[in-house]
Amino acid sequence: MARIEGPVSGNVLLRRAQYRASDDAGLCAVLVRPIVIAKTLNQRAVVRRALRDHGPLVS
Repeated sequence: MARIEGPVSGNVLLRRAQYRASDDAGLCAVLVRPIVIAKTLNQRAVVRRALRDHGPLVS
């Protein structure tokens, strides 16, 4: 039996580092805050654009 392996891809090493980083609560908080802020601001822009283009929905 034999087995041949190519060089380790950077993606595998990156993924392992990301999993290790996810165990650090302080680092997670630092990383998550700007993501949540950006998503909130983007959603606000989407809603404003929809209101501008289509007007408010009337029930």
